[in-house]
Amino acid sequence: MEVISERPDEGLDLKTLRLSKTLGRGGFAIVYAGTLKGANGAPVNVAVKVLHEHFSADGSEELRLFLEEASLMLQMSHRNVITAYALLKLPPSFPGLSGYTQPAYALVLEVMEGGSLAGLMIKQLLAGSVSKYSFSQALGWCLDVARALQYLHAGGRDGAPRIHRDVKLENVLLTDGMRTAKLADFGLQRPRGVKGCGSGAMKGVGGELGMVGGSATARRTASVSGVGGRLSGTGKKKAAAEYEEVFSLTGRTGSMVYLAPEAYKNEPYNDKVDIYSLAILMYELFGRTSVTYTHISTKLPAFSRMLINADEFAERVAAGYRPPRPKMMNKLPPELWELIEAAWHQDPVRRPDIDEVVEQLEAVAELMAEAEAEGGGKGGKAPGAGCGCVVS
Repeated sequence: MEVISERPDEGLDLKTLRLSKTLGRGGFAIVYAGTLKGANGAPVNVAVKVLHEHFSADGSEELRLFLEEASLMLQMSHRNVITAYALLKLPPSFPGLSGYTQPAYALVLEVMEGGSLAGLMIKQLLAGSVSKYSFSQALGWCLDVARALQYLHAGGRDGAPRIHRDVKLENVLLTDGMRTAKLADFGLQRPRGVKGCGSGAMKGVGGELGMVGGSATARRTASVSGVGGRLSGTGKKKAAAEYEEVFSLTGRTGSMVYLAPEAYKNEPYNDKVDIYSLAILMYELFGRTSVTYTHISTKLPAFSRMLINADEFAERVAAGYRPPRPKMMNKLPPELWELIEAAWHQDPVRRPDIDEVVEQLEAVAELMAEAEAEGGGKGGKAPGAGCGCVVS
């Protein structure tokens, strides 16, 4: 095993690394569960993201992206950004590594035991009217993601402002008893100010970590035909598999649903593409819904025909379409819907910057804390809402 680079302040004994089961699998990499010894000799659980062998050839674009992601993540330090510990090169005979005949590049990461927001949304969709998370949790997670983007857009440790370009439910992971959300998958990040590469750069990369905590045999399909809006007469196992299919598509589908209009149209773009993606994520979390589930292979009055894939949805968005306000959000502070509408504005210049987004979310959180205090901390009403903090 070759240690290419590592975070110096962790004190982990990388030579003791052992791989066990597969946690997630995507078009770009495989994620394994792993353990190693910490500074005091105690075992530390880690996730190990291993680049697919056919991408590991010197000079490949995928290897370049992987190494660039690793280099950036090893420099970053923020409570809402997943921590990378080391970049390794594993021999094909490394215990637990399967299907490799050449050395494999591997990124050692902290384990996020709560899984992804995508996995949680699957549970929410299956649960129907039974709440799997509270409004206050959703607000906290949105603030966590916004603060991670604030850190990234401001330049992080090296002072170089960057754009994430792949903000979505699959790339937000939970830890600390679901109290903390962290942004992951930086394979598509770019320095701010570089001309955008359009929709082509957003397809087919990433999302492996987003399936951690879900099925280890995530399904990969070209569309979600036959999934949207059809649960009647379907057993829970089949329904779970169908929902999982929605969230375990290639990075192409997941990213296209969150893709800003200017990026889809191959126009130059800046950090406002992350603001747009965050708006879609907030819409889904606060509305307890999935844009993919509600729009793909589902008949909608807004469209003359059924959309058969996420590319068609992105095309409609580029032409000005936005999802309607979910009924669930009628119970929430109106400021949140106003923020979502501003953040997904067709004109990126009119979208708020990330500092404004953080400020507005913090203001809602402060109002909510005051409302809870007035209610004695026992289910006080959300500001502007007609119900308690748990939306059901």
